[in-house]
Amino acid sequence: MAQAESITPAPAAKPERKSKAWLYASANSEQKRKNKMSKEDQDLATHVELCAIRYKGIEEKFNDVEHRLTKIENDLGALKTQTQEGFSEIKLLLERQNSSKQVQVIATFGTIITAVLAFVGYLIIH
Repeated sequence: MAQAESITPAPAAKPERKSKAWLYASANSEQKRKNKMSKEDQDLATHVELCAIRYKGIEEKFNDVEHRLTKIENDLGALKTQTQEGFSEIKLLLERQNSSKQVQVIATFGTIITAVLAFVGYLIIH
């Protein structure tokens, strides 16, 4: 029979002692991470400033649009008033013309009646 090989466990690894170079590299990495965060903080501050400038521009544009809309609203109000006054004048002119036509009709009928009566009077006298 085959002889069984004995398996012996590997000796336990000794705790690795960290070298000075590794500690320096680790500290350097930590410093880079802090510098990177500082850059990110600076980038955030820059981002906030740019957004503030953009929002100020947007707000100015909204104010400009609001001013223009207010002006248009006032112009439309004035136009409405002028239109109503114009229609009132047209209505008054039509009423005057209508009453003028009534006066003309009455005057015409009065003239016709006078002519008929004059003709009847003439016939009676002759």
